Amino acid sequence: MKLLEIARNKTVVKAMQHALQQELLPDPRKVEPSWLAVLYADGTEASILEANRFNALLDPKTQAVVLGYRDEA
Repeated sequence: MKLLEIARNKTVVKAMQHALQQELLPDPRKVEPSWLAVLYADGTEASILEANRFNALLDPKTQAVVLGYRDEA
């Protein structure tokens, strides 16, 4: 399933947001870039804020790729 298709499923997006919000101190080794891509593709303010929080933990090259999904919103 394409990440953009997942981003259209608001139930899944809300569940992803909730799961990430539970991480008070995110471990950079456990950040899943595909989750962030889905949140960026969703395009809502809440999704973008949560994705930004975790995207900052990734290496710059991965950050750029993941941020590209924000343009797909």
